[in-house]
Amino acid sequence: MPNVVATPHGLVAACLPALAVAGLTLPFAAPRSAHAASAATVLDVEERTLCRQINRLRSHAGAPPLRLSPRLTKASRWHSSDMARHDRFSHLDSRGRDFDARIMSFGYSGPTMAENLAAGEGRGQDIFRVLKSSPAHRRNMLRPQLKVIGVGRAYGAATWFGWYWSTTFGGTVDTTAAC
Repeated sequence: MPNVVATPHGLVAACLPALAVAGLTLPFAAPRSAHAASAATVLDVEERTLCRQINRLRSHAGAPPLRLSPRLTKASRWHSSDMARHDRFSHLDSRGRDFDARIMSFGYSGPTMAENLAAGEGRGQDIFRVLKSSPAHRRNMLRPQLKVIGVGRAYGAATWFGWYWSTTFGGTVDTTAAC
């Protein structure tokens, strides 16, 4: 059961802890080209703000910084867009996949994965404050076994929350860039 946090400002967040996953084969593979990988590592200013805030928190806690994974970022962006498109806030996507199945469908594999979700605000600093204040979300952000991150946000004008965020984490370093 995910941990869900609501704030007086209408922001919400949900997370699932990191899990060990092995041996799954999924039919939804994402394209794997050099161009697609480099495009996925370009974050907008608010996504980058969230990523840098998470790394600042990790630094203060003595954990190594997370590197930006193109595959995790593509998975995060897809899920944020899916939540906005279907006006839903859930770790299950519209295809019925949980976060680990979805992440692996974008070509990422590893023994440890986690996901934090948030909605209701478009600014990275505001979302970070909500995630940081939740013990379960904070735990995901600080786990030293997690080495890479993907960040995505999407907006749905006619949706309940407007902005939808997904941050995915992994323990296996793939092609990466700095936040």
